[in-house]
Amino acid sequence: MSGHSKWAQIKRQKGVADARRGQIFTKCSVSTASLLARTFAQQLDTNHSGEEFEVSAIAR
Repeated sequence: MSGHSKWAQIKRQKGVADARRGQIFTKCSVSTASLLARTFAQQLDTNHSGEEFEVSAIAR
């Protein structure tokens, strides 16, 4: 069983690396989502009435 302990070591290292990568991905996706939400809210604030918003949406 020469490769058994080698695989166990790789598996442990990969688990740690995957956990770090997952945390980074989560932070990036949450910050992107909040940025999009703020941008959309600002667009709604600049368009004071729903009618203006509909016209600007159609113009695009």
